[in-house]
Amino acid sequence: MFLVLALDILVSLLWPVRHVLVKTSGYVFILSLPAISYSIVYTGFATLHVIRDKSNPTILLCNPPQVVEQNLSKIWINWNGFSNVGVLLVYLAIYIIIRRREKRLHIHIVQNNSQRKAFHSLLWLILVFASTWCTLMITLVVVSWMEPSLEVTVIQGYMVVFALMAYSANYYVYFAKNLMYRRIFLQQLKCLLPKRFATCSSCATTAHPVTPSVPISTLMKKP
Repeated sequence: MFLVLALDILVSLLWPVRHVLVKTSGYVFILSLPAISYSIVYTGFATLHVIRDKSNPTILLCNPPQVVEQNLSKIWINWNGFSNVGVLLVYLAIYIIIRRREKRLHIHIVQNNSQRKAFHSLLWLILVFASTWCTLMITLVVVSWMEPSLEVTVIQGYMVVFALMAYSANYYVYFAKNLMYRRIFLQQLKCLLPKRFATCSSCATTAHPVTPSVPISTLMKKP
């Protein structure tokens, strides 16, 4: 899914008008279809293995992938590892395209306030992705090529820390860098934790604007 999201940013950069005018539901469905299909197939095979396996092995920490059959686990690890390298390459392509447009137009794009914020948000996403999920998957790829041992098991177990960081990273990036997302997140927190964030008088009436019906490119450009 990280690869799909990165490609979405690239498409919005190369064809901005089409990206805004295309029907959202169909576009999201097409982009989500590869990730959904892959997850269903992999989860299905993994579930069948767990059902058939009568040994009920003990795993270190809460790391479900360690329960999966070894060969199936290697397929998952290697695919995710190399696809994460693909994500970094897409982000690098986006960065190069922006810089080349600056030189071709003889302007400094990031001088504009909204564009500068969007550009900085992109750099933050690249940095966070590279230091969390990408680091996790590349490490697991390297470890999967090693002989099974206690050290390998320990490394695989504690890699879940990077996964937890990656799962929550986008939330903090958008919270810190985007005013519109920050307001929506605070609104959600007021409903979930009314005593800490003041009483939420009517969560039902505020449920509608939680997901704004505007393109992500527009949200990133908001001051």
